[in-house]
Amino acid sequence: MLPADLFAHHPAFTDLWLGNNRLSGTLPGAWGASATKLADLSVSKNRLSGPAFPRGWLQSGAMPKLEKAYLNENPQLTGTLPASLAWSQLSILDAHGCALLNGTFPARWYRAPFAASLFQL
Repeated sequence: MLPADLFAHHPAFTDLWLGNNRLSGTLPGAWGASATKLADLSVSKNRLSGPAFPRGWLQSGAMPKLEKAYLNENPQLTGTLPASLAWSQLSILDAHGCALLNGTFPARWYRAPFAASLFQL
């Protein structure tokens, strides 16, 4: 399980690589407000479930430094692709192997900085 208060206890974390660790549970929405310095996030190849984009991650100002997000190969991460993301510095978004392809591809994503990295969504 991923602790919701991880970044409250470690506010200086810029990189968090938790891939391939058989972690279960949900992505903490609280990280949206508390991960203020996080640039690289990898939770790939785990057993995470619930929303791939928790509500707290979609709020204005959430994870303002996030550049790379690897959510891939968590087949129980679900939901819809949000119309927009608060992550203005995001250059890589990898969500292949997740069950989140409900709805349509958001038009804003075509012009987003991470559009060039969108593959196998």
